[in-house]
Amino acid sequence: MRRARRAVVPVAVAVILDADGLTKLARRDRRVREMVRQEVVERGGVLVVPPVVVVQALAEGVSTAAIDEILAGTLAEVLDHRRVSLAAKLIRATARTDVVDALVAAEALLRAPSIVISSDSLDIRALSLHADEEAMLLDDGSSQDDLWGINLYPADYSSAGWLEFDSMINVRPRLGNRSRSVEDPATRQRISEIVDRLVEP
Repeated sequence: MRRARRAVVPVAVAVILDADGLTKLARRDRRVREMVRQEVVERGGVLVVPPVVVVQALAEGVSTAAIDEILAGTLAEVLDHRRVSLAAKLIRATARTDVVDALVAAEALLRAPSIVISSDSLDIRALSLHADEEAMLLDDGSSQDDLWGINLYPADYSSAGWLEFDSMINVRPRLGNRSRSVEDPATRQRISEIVDRLVEP
């Protein structure tokens, strides 16, 4: 007898724009507009633009009118102590120097689950590295051996690369995992099954 598949409720996420993401949205980039439509309009997510991103986009010549139109439908966060402290911690931990990227990464961590629309995805990923989520789960009683870092790319859902096994927290020589990937096929399969059960397009 086949078991009925349990209905999956889409997870509403925060869609966070860095300066490139804001610029593309202001210039009506088709791919960025579609991602925002899917995640914010259809799935009930929230569009977030950190104030420092607005400053950077304006300085790079994006029109004030276009930015004002976007900001009318977003949550513009203030730079409070919590965000600034986390951004500083990320900069110290990674030896990166881009303050804007650090503030965007901090916003993404504080609003998890989140998606960052950026041309600096490698820099943002290097700043966040799943480390804060890992620390939160460990504090909540999870076992270190059960925690693995992955990245999901919702815009690429139908392709094989939408689920990426890549995170610094995966480097665990004691378990025989010597790279940022998840090397054990059985563990990768289990992670894929969990993602399939919890996430729908």
